[in-house]
Amino acid sequence: MKNIFIILFAFLTYSTVLGQTENPSVFVMNLTADALESKTTVKKDEIAIDKINYLTEQNGLVILAYESIYPLDYINSLEKEKLTDLIQVVNQEGFEKLNGLMGSFPENPIEKKIQFKNASETIQTTATVNGMNFESTTLRSQNNFLQIIFIGDVKSKEAKDFMSQLEIIVVE
Repeated sequence: MKNIFIILFAFLTYSTVLGQTENPSVFVMNLTADALESKTTVKKDEIAIDKINYLTEQNGLVILAYESIYPLDYINSLEKEKLTDLIQVVNQEGFEKLNGLMGSFPENPIEKKIQFKNASETIQTTATVNGMNFESTTLRSQNNFLQIIFIGDVKSKEAKDFMSQLEIIVVE
């Protein structure tokens, strides 16, 4: 019964978002409305990219979430190698935003590809930033990219709960 409510909630959330924008988000995150920092559309090489930035803190853990939503037809036109390059670009953009906030890039980053739920591609990076633990997970699902950065106790209950509650809606 609980699974039915979760699926219904995810579908209703997606349907609501679908009606609001041409490029809806496929990520359902456990973030409050006050965590929304900015929502803009950026033109890059004649492509309109929706950018949504979140920033919040939970019990000493800083959570940054950067979402980029590309036009689906643009993503469908790219070869696999170009998609892999694009997730690297999105990953680096998040590190540049982090540098703007904290005045530092991740130190001694260790990057690996992992499988996360039903994401198409995922890069996970661990490092330190200004002496604090840092973990970044950058996901791609269809034309949506999401980078989640934890700063502080990256193995905390808050971090684990956030990642376990993250849902990715797959639209066929």
